[in-house]
Amino acid sequence: MSHTLTGNAIIAQSGGPTAVINATAYGILTQLRQYDCVRAIYGASHGILGVLREELFDFAAESPQAIEALQWTPAAAIGSCRYKVRQRDYSRILEVFAAHNIRYFFYIGGNDSADTALQVQQLAQQHGYELRVLGVMKTIDNDLMETDHCPGYGSAAKYVATAVREAGLDAEAMCTQHQVVLIETMGRNAGWLAAAAGLARTTDEEAPHLILFPERAFQLDRFLGDLEKELRRRHVVVVAVSEGLRNGSGQYLSELFAQLLKESERPETQKDQFGHIQLGGAAAYLHYQIQQKLRIRSTRIWAAGLYQGQAEDPVRSRYNLPGTQQRNAGHWMSRSDRDEALRCGRAAASFAIEGYSGYTVGLRRLSDEPYVCEPVLIELSKVANLTRKLPDDFMEDSGHGISHAFRRYARPLVQGRVEVPEDEFGLPRYARLEKKPIPQRLAPWKV
Repeated sequence: MSHTLTGNAIIAQSGGPTAVINATAYGILTQLRQYDCVRAIYGASHGILGVLREELFDFAAESPQAIEALQWTPAAAIGSCRYKVRQRDYSRILEVFAAHNIRYFFYIGGNDSADTALQVQQLAQQHGYELRVLGVMKTIDNDLMETDHCPGYGSAAKYVATAVREAGLDAEAMCTQHQVVLIETMGRNAGWLAAAAGLARTTDEEAPHLILFPERAFQLDRFLGDLEKELRRRHVVVVAVSEGLRNGSGQYLSELFAQLLKESERPETQKDQFGHIQLGGAAAYLHYQIQQKLRIRSTRIWAAGLYQGQAEDPVRSRYNLPGTQQRNAGHWMSRSDRDEALRCGRAAASFAIEGYSGYTVGLRRLSDEPYVCEPVLIELSKVANLTRKLPDDFMEDSGHGISHAFRRYARPLVQGRVEVPEDEFGLPRYARLEKKPIPQRLAPWKV
């Protein structure tokens, strides 16, 4: 047990929101309130940018009702950002912390956020500033190293699997000719969310009938051939498509789609500050190729049965883009996911008080049946800027489906639902923090 460190704390959120990132913040906040050594607990509006701009607010000024509602509120109520911290920014972060006597820094985020937290922790050590830095994992992509899974993934997986199952039912109901339904999942360069779509399929007839993983190089001719085989077995084929699909040359399908439209500056080909291509367009590219190249030969009867012959029918294709709903659909929040997010937040607060710094909090699975998982400390250096791909043994040998091993892994993560209170209009009552700024003590930050 380390010595007691007295001072203030900051909680910040980073990267794409999730359905349970606020539950993690709630866990940190409520646990910290149990310790007298933590004098004040601040939120940083819009992540590390809020620190750099000295845009901080005191959680003590928020209503108890708003704080309580963080447990079931999706998105990022404190405010998030995608900002790549420059080397010269780190000294400013330390200046802000010193000005407000910040001794505890909690950063909820993914691999880029882990790198930022690690840099802050190392700089504080170099300058002899006593600071305890704890990350807490979150990402719907589920691509962080050293953890069994990431808070946020279970809820996104539940939403994707549900959306795919419902899309399959819808397509079957309206089927009067051969039809392909493409559903694009998020996940950047890892196929965890695409794999989650496979949880919807419990019989041969159920969707999805094909899954396209970014871990496997995409081959157009092979895909069209596999799709044609499926269309000869059934009239409706539902395909789960990862946004991060690349061809054998390493090009994203979203980039190929932009080239087709001769719009090289489309949003699909833009990059964020970390150099990640802003994806979206893989399903549109496949839709175009299906419409252009796929025909199904069938026997057709004309003139009230007087004669028959062979005809080539076009294949109807449409694509669905659930988009950001995948990451923040609070109405499909997994109870298992929410509860683990709370536990990780509470554990992070306790670990910091005990003296730990330079770690992030992930999850370690102890048992599949019964399912047991516990928060665990992981060194930030083992997570920062690294990506965990979907393992081969989680995919079928065909490359178009999920294995039994993945089902065993993922099913516990989507269990249960969170009851969300409703307002007088019958809609979810979510938290909206007032975020009244505390007085600034430094000169304005210069970009």
